[in-house]
Amino acid sequence: AVRHFRCYLFGRHFRVITDCNALKWLMSVRDPNSRLARWNLLLQEHSFEIVHRAGKFNQNADALSRAVVRGLADFKPMLDLERFRQQQRNDDELASLIKQCENAPGRHSEYYLDNEGLLCRQEGDRGAKPETSRGRVVVPVSLRDELLRTTHDAPYAGHLGARKTTERLSRDYYWPHMKQDVKVHCDR
Repeated sequence: AVRHFRCYLFGRHFRVITDCNALKWLMSVRDPNSRLARWNLLLQEHSFEIVHRAGKFNQNADALSRAVVRGLADFKPMLDLERFRQQQRNDDELASLIKQCENAPGRHSEYYLDNEGLLCRQEGDRGAKPETSRGRVVVPVSLRDELLRTTHDAPYAGHLGARKTTERLSRDYYWPHMKQDVKVHCDR
């Protein structure tokens, strides 16, 4: 965090309120191993004090990493609609599904075109009308990496693990083998 926020912290005195006793210990250890020494050197360029607050009294200790924040919890990665539509049509496999949906709407019960012209995959009762059932937008191969980066790596995305990233993506998007792709991306 001090590396990431260096531009705000450098040259200013600040207070770190933490429930982690190890951080206080790190600053006072007599003979640190090489890793601890590097961390200590990194921290010494800043002027700060460490204040310990027990976890039961430090209710906001995990605010940035774990707390549910309205807006972020409901975060939906957004891509340009026109670009998304164009990339779907440029994808050979999806282009054929789009043609089938345009030529015979309703015949392919699993896929349909929504009001925006995006190819979606219908969930739930296949006999239900697409307007009344929950559908997920089918993601072309060309946009999967960007969507993964937006959903997992972006600072506002929360850098969640593979399971939660998959849950977040699969609420609104679909592609074959999404779970495996997310795991590979998160493990990088």
